[in-house]
Amino acid sequence: MGPVSNLIYFVKDAFSSLRSNTLTALFTSVTLGFALALFALFLILFMNLNLALDNLGDKTNVVLYFKSPTSSSELKRLSTLVNAVEGVSSAEYISASSALGELKNEFGGQDLFEGIDSAMLPASFEVALEPEYRDPDSLADVVTALKRLKWVDSVEYSAEWATRLSSVLKFVELAALVFGLFLAIATLFIIINTIRLTVYARRDEIEVMRLVGASNFFIKAPFFIEGVVQGLCGGLISLGLLLLWHWVLAANVPDYLGFMLVMPVSTVTLLVMLVLVGVAAGVAGSFISMAKFMKV
Repeated sequence: MGPVSNLIYFVKDAFSSLRSNTLTALFTSVTLGFALALFALFLILFMNLNLALDNLGDKTNVVLYFKSPTSSSELKRLSTLVNAVEGVSSAEYISASSALGELKNEFGGQDLFEGIDSAMLPASFEVALEPEYRDPDSLADVVTALKRLKWVDSVEYSAEWATRLSSVLKFVELAALVFGLFLAIATLFIIINTIRLTVYARRDEIEVMRLVGASNFFIKAPFFIEGVVQGLCGGLISLGLLLLWHWVLAANVPDYLGFMLVMPVSTVTLLVMLVLVGVAAGVAGSFISMAKFMKV
C-alpha cells in the first residue's frame, strides 16, 4: 500500500471507529469543549483584570512642584531634564493658572478662591512612570533621582498607594499562575482519560492487528485522526459554550464589572485559537493514551 492508500485507509478506519463509538466520541468532544471553554473564560477574565490593574497603575504618578518658568525655552529645558530621569515615561506641565482652574472645578465654585492670584501657586510636572518602575522600591528610587534636581521645590507621591497596588498585582499574578496551571493539568487529564475509553473499546481489534504484525504507526494513525476530529469538534463546542456563558454573564454582571467580559480578540480569531488548541489537545491525548496502552 502506498502513502495515499494508507492515508485513505486511516481516515476511513478513524471515521468508522467514530461511528461505532458515537457516544464515547461525543462524550470526549463535549468534555474537551467544556474544558477548553472554562480555560478560555478564565484567560479572558484574567487578561481583563490584569489590564484594569495596569490602568490603575497608570495613576501611580509623581508630582514635581517648582517655580513657574520665565520662558518657553526654560520650560522645554526643565521638561527634558525630567524625562531624562530613568523610569520616567512622560511629564505633563501644569501651569499655575491651570492648577488654580482645577482647584476651582474640584470644589465646584469660585467664591472660595476669590482674590487668589495664580502667581501664588507653584507650577508642576505630573510625571508618569514606566510600568516596571511602579513597584514601591523602584518608585522610591525614581523619586530620589527627581529630588536631586536642584530647581525642584518638592516631590509628592503616594507611597501607600504604590505598595497596595504592587501587593494586589503580585497576588493576582500568583493566583492566576496556580489556578491556570491546575486548570491546564486537569483539562489534559480529562482529555487523556476520555480518549483512553475509545482506545480501550477497541482493545481486541488492536491486539489482533499486533498479532498479524501491524506496525505501531499503522495501529496508532487512525487514533491520531480521531483525536484531530474530536479536537476539532471540541473546539467548536467550546466556542459555543464560551459565547453562551459570555452572554449569560453579560446580562447579569453589574455595569462597573462589565470590563471583565470584554473579548480580547474577534470571534473568528477565538474560533481559530480554540480549534487549534482542541486539535492539539486531542492529538496529545491520543498519543499519551496509545503510548500507555501499547506498553501493555
